[in-house]
Amino acid sequence: MRWGCLRNCEWRRERRFRVSAIIAQPRSEESEAMKSELSNRAVKLAALVIVLIHFVISILHGRAHQAAMVTLTTFGYVYVGVVITLMPLVAAALLFTRKKKIGAGLLALAMFGRLIYEPVA
Repeated sequence: MRWGCLRNCEWRRERRFRVSAIIAQPRSEESEAMKSELSNRAVKLAALVIVLIHFVISILHGRAHQAAMVTLTTFGYVYVGVVITLMPLVAAALLFTRKKKIGAGLLALAMFGRLIYEPVA
């Protein structure tokens, strides 16, 4: 009887340990992965919202320039069209594909290009 109890107790301890190890590890890894995924998703959505707000403000700013009869040089029109309007939209689209790093770099480059355009123009 004693041998059966020892064996049974060891089996229970071993089983409990295995079950707790199986349950505990994936949950912690899974929760870290979920936190990371939620964080990535939040950053992507925040970037998308910023790009869309930037796009709306750029359109309104361009309309104000048209109403005030402000003209740009050919370089100015191309720069505004490509760097200020198109690049952030393409970058935001790339953030939701496999090319996230290229999208992030392109977005940073577009925003930097926007900063340096004002003193030049």
